[in-house]
Amino acid sequence: MLGGRRARRAAARGGSEGSAGGGVDLPPLLLFLLAERGAHQGDPLGPLLHAAALWLVLRRLQALHPDILVLAYHDDVVVVGPPEKMGAVLADAARLGREIDAELAPAKCVGW
Repeated sequence: MLGGRRARRAAARGGSEGSAGGGVDLPPLLLFLLAERGAHQGDPLGPLLHAAALWLVLRRLQALHPDILVLAYHDDVVVVGPPEKMGAVLADAARLGREIDAELAPAKCVGW
């Protein structure tokens, strides 16, 4: 009988390895988690992972700018603070967002 790693290696090669009782033909290993960034469409954990990563970014943004208020509903973020500090806040938000592969959409950024 094959152990975990040995069975996966054999399946990935498409070959057959088995116990002393004879070879066992294994189907090729299906690689269904190939995403290097983002989540697959319909992945039930996608929104949770996105929210967790964004939460960390927002916490860091708040720590960098303790005199502003950061409110968010999933990926809709509102920042309240002095207008003269918004340029630095947006620059930090863009930098922190890149760390989790999120992009700031300048066309959607509004100040008043």
